[in-house]
Amino acid sequence: MKTYTEFQNFCNQNLQKYFEELLNDRSIVVKKLLFIRAIIVFVLFGVVSLIYSVVCNIDYLFNHIFLLILVLISFLALLVLIFKLWERQFTYKQNFVLLFKDKIIKNIVKFFDESLTYYPEKFIDIDSFKNSGLITQRIDNYYGDDYVEGILGDTEIKFSEIHAFIDKKDKDNNRTYIELFGGLFFIGDFNKNFKGRTYVYPDFSEKIFGEIAKYFQKFNTEQGKLVNLEDVDFEKEFKVYSTDQIEARYILSTSLMQRIVNYKKKTKSDILMSFVDSKIYIGIPIREYLFEPKIFGKLLNEETLQKYFEHFELVISIVEELNLNLRIWNKE
Repeated sequence: MKTYTEFQNFCNQNLQKYFEELLNDRSIVVKKLLFIRAIIVFVLFGVVSLIYSVVCNIDYLFNHIFLLILVLISFLALLVLIFKLWERQFTYKQNFVLLFKDKIIKNIVKFFDESLTYYPEKFIDIDSFKNSGLITQRIDNYYGDDYVEGILGDTEIKFSEIHAFIDKKDKDNNRTYIELFGGLFFIGDFNKNFKGRTYVYPDFSEKIFGEIAKYFQKFNTEQGKLVNLEDVDFEKEFKVYSTDQIEARYILSTSLMQRIVNYKKKTKSDILMSFVDSKIYIGIPIREYLFEPKIFGKLLNEETLQKYFEHFELVISIVEELNLNLRIWNKE
């Protein structure tokens, strides 16, 4: 397992040249964005002025149809211009994000293991996400990015950022999307069968998590029986459900539980896990977008790098832990 000191040294030695180039590129993008926003404000002022003129001269315009048509065409042209400017602004930002990921994130991925390959615009497919069994509600909207795949030891892995939503309507038939999961989602295929299905959830509290907690609490009752473990710290943070109590205890070894608890304490992030068929699924809810650089503000700081390291370290350490423990997962 690589250390954070090694990661810092790698970043200082290998990413500094890209970082300086990206600062220059971002400076150009910021100037373009500010210029576009200034034009948008100017055009919006023109739209407001046009609307005011129409309201003040509505009778006159209705008596001069040609002039009214001309005003309407001008109004639509200004709206189209605003849309095109907003679209151009998004394009500038997206191009810079992709450049940042190609120069920085791709190299960070390679630091952890040369076998890993990074695809900034791909993501875990929805069927794979559903197969985890961590969320059984229907999913009405689903997207993601930052896909990584490769082989660690004997384990095929893949992970990406994903966001899954359910479409809800209130009593007034107003539609709103509730995010069921948003963050890093990991899949490891061990080529070894789990006989049962084991699920690890944070100890959700409706007081803390609100409506989203209700969904997870409902799932737990459908996914086996509660497993009592001997690790007091782990049991304070997580609830484990399994269709095979003995296997669940083998899977969640003392060292593995300690890794998970330590990660939660360091990052203050929750973790969802399941062991289904021959795969391990890990979901790490993260509120901000995972590998997105800031257009305004610090491009990359120590806190951000530490988060990158901790996310990668967790999934790699769990894979290493389970690769070493071959007692129960022989392929049948």
